[in-house]
Amino acid sequence: MRVLGESVFLRLTEKAGSTEAFPEEGFYEGDYIADLAEEYAGLDPDVMDLAREYVKSGESLDNFSEKYRQIFDRLTDFAQSRIMEGIKADLDEFKVRHEVWFSEKSLDDGGLVDRALRRMREQGYIYDQDGAVWFNSEKLGDDKNRVLIKSGGENTYFAADIAYHWNKFDRGFDLLVDIWGADHHGYVPRMKAAVEALGRRRDDLAVVLVQLVSLIKNGQPVAMSTRKGKFITLKEVVDEAGADAARFTSADAAVKSGDNSIMNIELKDVVFPEGTVDGSETHYILVEALPGWMLAEVNGTDASTWTVTTITVYFDSGGNPLPA
Repeated sequence: MRVLGESVFLRLTEKAGSTEAFPEEGFYEGDYIADLAEEYAGLDPDVMDLAREYVKSGESLDNFSEKYRQIFDRLTDFAQSRIMEGIKADLDEFKVRHEVWFSEKSLDDGGLVDRALRRMREQGYIYDQDGAVWFNSEKLGDDKNRVLIKSGGENTYFAADIAYHWNKFDRGFDLLVDIWGADHHGYVPRMKAAVEALGRRRDDLAVVLVQLVSLIKNGQPVAMSTRKGKFITLKEVVDEAGADAARFTSADAAVKSGDNSIMNIELKDVVFPEGTVDGSETHYILVEALPGWMLAEVNGTDASTWTVTTITVYFDSGGNPLPA
């Protein structure tokens, strides 16, 4: 999360007169970062003095941020908090309720990483080499051993993931179900190996891989990148397609296997003449899903043997599917 705070600070330096181009790699770009910087400057005007000092200093950002670590930590916490508020609000509109929100930071603060790795060491799966702490995951079927703590003392993401799963077991859960993007399929063997190294059965972790989502706008794919700030938010999809339509399409298509590795949602407004559909609404949303749907019948006709190329489903403004 440190990069998030530094990205906000770089936007603040632009307000302070910096003429340096925003770095193309390694930071979060996006208008939302500039918006966060603008808001934070209003809450803490003194931060602009720091931004001006940085512009004049010519120091590297790494050195400068280390010198003013507490301020950069506050920037990071602020940005993270605002983004999390937005995520929670979007999920609420999407009708998804999370009962527990877990902070990765709490893993270190609560000593959970140390506890989990100590457990694995007791089981004989941890060793030290070249100043780093390693997981002997090859012994449990992984393709190579994994670094858990780097030689500089920094935990890897994998160490945090192990601690998180250990915490869930520690809270009394017998079966953990993870939902990951399909691009993380290679991570499954090492995570199951870690579960076994913690003294559990491999099958105590079930991983569901969901497929990637591709959004189509006006017939053209929408390229997305979190770092570049190019993305369509869940809120935008819900606002345009309705929560129920978005939920149904996601649930139906996202976990399909085989060739249907990408779900496409076509977003566009469709206006019907008054009374054409149900006489009460004249504005609807069109959602198109790519091949992969299984049909039983269409308008009373047996469709089980049809080859489906594209299905168009109409939803009213409340997200309810309309009859064909």
